[in-house]
Amino acid sequence: MSVAHAGKAAAVLTKFRPRDHGFPFANSFPAGQPVFVVRVSPFRIPVGDASKGLCGGMVFAALDHLRYELLPPGDPNADGLHGYLARRLWASFNLPWTVLRLYQWMGRPDAARVGRGYYPEATVPYLTARREWPKVRAALDRGDPAPLMLVKSRSRNPWDLGHNHQVLAVGYEEYPDAGDVTVYLYEPNYPLCNPGDEDVTLRFNTREYDGRAVEHSREGPSVRGFFLNRYTPAEPPAWG
Repeated sequence: MSVAHAGKAAAVLTKFRPRDHGFPFANSFPAGQPVFVVRVSPFRIPVGDASKGLCGGMVFAALDHLRYELLPPGDPNADGLHGYLARRLWASFNLPWTVLRLYQWMGRPDAARVGRGYYPEATVPYLTARREWPKVRAALDRGDPAPLMLVKSRSRNPWDLGHNHQVLAVGYEEYPDAGDVTVYLYEPNYPLCNPGDEDVTLRFNTREYDGRAVEHSREGPSVRGFFLNRYTPAEPPAWG
C-alpha cells in the first residue's frame, strides 16, 4: 500500500478484494419476498420488499466476514442468510442519523446558485469532494474499507429514500495536481463473479466539481455524491 505525498499520485488498496470477499451473487432478490417478518403472536407481518435490494446489508455483512476472517456464503439461499442481511441492512441505517442525513442531501442542490449568492458549501458535489472524500481517503489510508452512501435521488419525498444505494470503497487512485480520483468498490449490484469482470469504480474531481455528477463505471453519471457511513461490526453466523 502506498500513500501520496504532495503533488504525487497515490494508489491505495485495502485487504478487501471484491472478487474474494464480496458476495458472489448480485443484490437481486425475488419480488414479494419481505425484508423482515415481524412476529406478533399469532401473526407474521411482512415488512418491506427485498426485490428493492439489500445493498447496505450486503456491504456490512461482507465487512463482517473480512473482520472475522471468514468467506461469505456463495449461495444466496443459504439457511439464515436472508435474515442476517436484513439485520445488517437495518444496522446500516444507523437510525435516525444516516437516514436523516441522506434525506437532507437528497434535497440539496447540485450547483452553487449564481445571482443570489455563491454558496458551494450547500451543494452535494462540494460536500462530496471537499468534506467527505478526505474522510474516506483517511479510512482507506489506514487500511479500513469505507462504507459509502451513494446519493442518487434528487427529491424531497421521503418515499424516494429507497432510490439511493450503498457500496464499499476498498481502494483508490488520486492525482492531487489534477484533482482526479478513482475509487475502487465492492458493488453489491455488480459482483465480480467471472474472470473477465472489470473493477467497479467511482470517478470524480476534487477541483472541478460544481454541478458535476460522480461517474459510476457501470452506470455513467448516476451518482450525485456520497458520504461515509458509520460501520459497527457484528459476528456472522456459522455457515454449514
